Amino acid sequence: MPKKSRNVRMPGIPFESAKRDLEKALRMRQKLNQKAFDRLNKAAKTDPAHEAGYIYLDDETHADRVVAAIKQLAEEQGIVLRGDPPVIGSFKQRLKLWFTRISGSEAGLQMYSELQRAIALRTVDEVQSKVDLNHATGAAALIASLEGVENAAIQLGSTLLLKVDGKLVVRTLNPREMDALRKMPSVLNHPASCLGVLQSLATATDQLNRPSYGGPIPDRL
Repeated sequence: MPKKSRNVRMPGIPFESAKRDLEKALRMRQKLNQKAFDRLNKAAKTDPAHEAGYIYLDDETHADRVVAAIKQLAEEQGIVLRGDPPVIGSFKQRLKLWFTRISGSEAGLQMYSELQRAIALRTVDEVQSKVDLNHATGAAALIASLEGVENAAIQLGSTLLLKVDGKLVVRTLNPREMDALRKMPSVLNHPASCLGVLQSLATATDQLNRPSYGGPIPDRL
């Protein structure tokens, strides 16, 4: 006689057990994230070399979401970010950046490219203006966070993002311009004129650093 087939049932996983496993996995992930963050902070403390950053917003109303987006962009690029206490009214804050994953110049090029793309997408697609800040990339989140801010200047190392009368532009700073901003970050408090002033400062600094001679060098002193 043929054997009767039996339906074999696998034991189900109780709900509470699955919940405990999920909570355990989440705790493990948090620990791994914390360890990664601690490594970044340790690298920042052991390497004093850093690049400058700055935030200027003509209105502090949206400062929290702008700062949150900047932190997200920095984390994506492997940047440890620290800021001085902000000046409130119009919002101003000096930053220090440590590049722990790639060099500052490489991170600058990546941020420039991503911000350019985010601005382009926002320009051609009005739906982008309603981007979900919880799911956007750092660059897109930063562009979206400036909604409602008419004038802003954000420097992250060699990357400069400006918003003047509601219009966005991003550019890469050269070493002379970065040096000028290290000495006079207040230039960024005036986004509309900062590029012209920055160029003048960089040119003046370059001229001061050039050796000057009062005449032919004599054969004998």
